Amino acid sequence: MFTAVQNPTYPNSVSRWSLVLLAFLILPPVSTLEGQGTTATVSGIVQDETGGVLPGVSITVEGVDTGSVRSAVSDDLGRYRVPLLEPGTYEIQAELSGFQTAVRTGVKLEVGANAVIDVSLTIGAITERVVVQGQAPLVETTTTSMAGLVDDKKIRDLPLNGRSYEQLAILQTGVTTARFSSTGSPGGSGTSFAAAGSRPSTNNFMVDGVNISNYKDSTGSAADTNLGVESIREFKVITSTYSAAYGRNSGAVINVVTQSGTNQWHGSLFEFHRNSALDAKNFF
Repeated sequence: MFTAVQNPTYPNSVSRWSLVLLAFLILPPVSTLEGQGTTATVSGIVQDETGGVLPGVSITVEGVDTGSVRSAVSDDLGRYRVPLLEPGTYEIQAELSGFQTAVRTGVKLEVGANAVIDVSLTIGAITERVVVQGQAPLVETTTTSMAGLVDDKKIRDLPLNGRSYEQLAILQTGVTTARFSSTGSPGGSGTSFAAAGSRPSTNNFMVDGVNISNYKDSTGSAADTNLGVESIREFKVITSTYSAAYGRNSGAVINVVTQSGTNQWHGSLFEFHRNSALDAKNFF
């Protein structure tokens, strides 16, 4: 009498592809988690007066404009890291029992910034506060990218003919207007520019981490122009050696962050006046 022995079954190709698809659905790309450089990160080392590292320090990062609070705890080497911070001004507070509370105010984080803020604690009561006021370091030590920032003051104060923010990108080092590029369909009606010797068609326009480039990648937006400056907080023009998280194109990355809600009421009004009613009289 023979007994049938069933061979072990192995997943077929359909099952394998189903597992791969499920993995992609469950695990989002790293670039999505990091917001493709639209958010900022604060990191550093907490030390005592002698230079020894302090683990277990409670770090609180509070947004001055929005009141949002993020927290972290320093590790065994005294290191801390607080990612995914919206651009803006922050206050950093470090607390540990047996030491005075250290407070760093006026830390302004720009789009895609990686600010290194080291903290030094002094022995004393935790109720005592040592407040240090100052900006984030101007020298970027965590990346080799070449980039220029157009902040809200430039967007608000500099004149723009047509209210299209990408005109301000030409103020950055290595960026120039493309002299022989076409305008209008299909080239786009916005300002076409080249960065670091690259072609205008290799630029990558992003708003809050979402790609908005037109199909020629020359002026951004499916409407072939970038209207409206009130909604933009700031943007950064990254011309070379940027992170692989951006990907897609080899030219400049125009990384735009829009305005978010704050504790202050504000608004604006504009009108295009294009007829001749207010023009100066002709000489004749």
